[in-house]
Amino acid sequence: MRQRAHRHADGVATLISDAVNEQANQASALQQRWSAPPRFKDKIIIITAAAAGIGAATARRMASEGGRIIGVDTDATSLAALIAELPGKAGRHAPMVVNCLDEAAVMQCVRQTVEFSGGRIDVLVNGVGGSTLKALPAGGTDRMALEDWNALLNFNLTPTFLFCKHVMPVMMAQRAGKIVNLSSIAGRGEDASVGNAAYSTAKAGVSVFTKRLSREMAAYGVNCNAVAPGATQTPRILRYYDSQTPEVRAQAMEKTPLGRMATAEDQANAIAFLASNDADFITGVVLDVTGGH
Repeated sequence: MRQRAHRHADGVATLISDAVNEQANQASALQQRWSAPPRFKDKIIIITAAAAGIGAATARRMASEGGRIIGVDTDATSLAALIAELPGKAGRHAPMVVNCLDEAAVMQCVRQTVEFSGGRIDVLVNGVGGSTLKALPAGGTDRMALEDWNALLNFNLTPTFLFCKHVMPVMMAQRAGKIVNLSSIAGRGEDASVGNAAYSTAKAGVSVFTKRLSREMAAYGVNCNAVAPGATQTPRILRYYDSQTPEVRAQAMEKTPLGRMATAEDQANAIAFLASNDADFITGVVLDVTGGH
């Protein structure tokens, strides 16, 4: 009996010791995680539409966490100003003025990025798109010209396709990478007051394209996700809202349970999460960033 009691006591002591050691290991791992280097330390990050709005906010966020930003836009002046304000020594980040609808220009941009980085592209954020490319006449799809339909589909789909197409081989070769595309709440097609039929269709296409791409790239260790913003305080959207009546603006806010319009930084936070190692086991997801809309 005494021997069995000793054996039982030894077993309990071992269990307690194992539990204590496991707690210590978990605490140590947690401490290491929070004291780890910034999430994007020396990562090479291409951001399209980087000169303003969500793209600029994302560049600032990722650069603040150690990323090296390749800012892509057609607005050379605003792009240069953004790159100049990012932290780090001269030459750490690079502006590239690119027509993202031109495949040859996109190919050159990717090639120059690989040369700049010494062979890597760690993150691609596709931000080109928007519903206010053209001032459309009031009314529904029956009043939309074919020219406007084609222009909106092209603007919202083609740059994302081209950059993914030409960045994919780099990420496949290195067997790692993160792609984050910008879709939209309009891509649900549930609210006729959001965008227009062409914009909704294009953004639904971005969401489906992202999911398809995630299946193609999973075997290469590349994660492909998207964010779907709701109304966001960017210069372009604020100009649009300022042109609306107070009643229309109030109705838009009533659809958002959190009771405010998103900031560009809200969207950048979600993009940075999906582009980081915190999202290593997330792919093929379209993350709504809408305040509950």
